[in-house]
Amino acid sequence: MLSVKLGILAFCALGAAAQAKTFRTQFIKLELPPNWDCRQEEIDWVCQPDNLAERSEAILVVVTKAVNEVDDNFAKYQEELRKPRDMRDLLGNAFKSDVKYVRERQILNHPWIDSLHLSSEIPGFYTRYVASIREKVAGLITYSVAESVFPKYAQVMDQMIDSAEIFFDPKAFAEALQSGAGSLLGARSKTRGRLSPTLDTDEAAKTDEAAEKRKKMIGLGVIGIAVAGYVVYRRRKRV
Repeated sequence: MLSVKLGILAFCALGAAAQAKTFRTQFIKLELPPNWDCRQEEIDWVCQPDNLAERSEAILVVVTKAVNEVDDNFAKYQEELRKPRDMRDLLGNAFKSDVKYVRERQILNHPWIDSLHLSSEIPGFYTRYVASIREKVAGLITYSVAESVFPKYAQVMDQMIDSAEIFFDPKAFAEALQSGAGSLLGARSKTRGRLSPTLDTDEAAKTDEAAEKRKKMIGLGVIGIAVAGYVVYRRRKRV
C-alpha cells in the first residue's frame, strides 16, 4: 500500500512538473505554473496569474543588474533586508513592515539570500525577496501575496523560487549593460546599473500574444494591474 501511495505522489509530482513553463530572461530562469504569464515593465519583468480575479492577490517581479563591488554582496543584502521598512496604511498612518526572517540558502546548488516580510511593499501583503550574484550579474526575485490568501499561493510560490537559476552570459552582459553599477536593494538611481532583460525569441512571441489578449480584457483587470503597478512603483521609489 505504501509503495502505491508513493507511486501516486510521484506521478502527481511529474504531472505538475510537466505542466510548468519556463520563464527565462538573459540572466534569470525559473519555472512558472501554466496559468501564469509575464510582461516587461520598463526594465523589470512582472509575472502574475492569467486569471484576472487572481491578479489582485499575487505578483512576482524579476530584476537584474550589473554587480557593484561595494554594495552587491550577501552581507549587504542581509543588512538591508533585516531593516523594517517605513510604510503607510490605506488611511495614511505610518507603520513599519514586519521582518519574518532573513537567511542564506542554497537553490539548485547556488547560494541566495532569502527573506520574508509582511507589509513591506503593500499593506496586508507578504513579500519574499530572493537575491543572488553570478559573476558580474546580481539578480532579485520578489513576490508579493495578499495575507488573506497566502496559504493558497504558498506552495506555488515556493516552487517558483526553488526552480530559480541565475547565470552569466558575457555576450548578453555586454549587450544589456546600460550604465554604471548601483546596488540591488540599496539606494540608486532609477535605472543605474540595471540590465534590460529579454526573453528567448519563442518566449517573447508568446509574451506579445499574451499582451494582445490582455489589451482586450483590460477593463476587467484594473485591480490586478493596480497591484502590479503599485509594487513596481514602490520598488522604483525606493531605488
